[in-house]
Amino acid sequence: MDFTPSLCENKLNFLIGIPFKLNGITIEGCDCRGIVYLYHKIINDKEIPGHDIKMSIFRNKKYDVPIMISTLRTFTTKVLIKNIKAGDIILLKTHKTKGAMGVYIGGKQFLHMHLIVGSCLTKLEYIKHKIFAIYRPTWEN
Repeated sequence: MDFTPSLCENKLNFLIGIPFKLNGITIEGCDCRGIVYLYHKIINDKEIPGHDIKMSIFRNKKYDVPIMISTLRTFTTKVLIKNIKAGDIILLKTHKTKGAMGVYIGGKQFLHMHLIVGSCLTKLEYIKHKIFAIYRPTWEN
């Protein structure tokens, strides 16, 4: 689906400030998988397989992103950071969680979830050292 820059920008603005909600996939609240799902649903009009898999909460309240990695591999191809483009799904390693994910939206910006502020944009340079994988949905190739 082709968008004019202003239409695409309006749709992206719609995704900023969504509150954090574990296992959520709506604009009323979502987690990191949910924001990836919403991005591709709203921007590309595509459903991500496996978005309905519940994330598990461990006793120390760490979140489990690897539960979706096997699903990611069914509809994506792995790419190098030098080849990154808008729509690519970025998986991060973090010190507080087993991992996190978000979407590269272009312009060196990363759309992701923050537990306190909700969905937000971060400059790619700030998270580069945490990236452990980048996947491109096959419809983006």
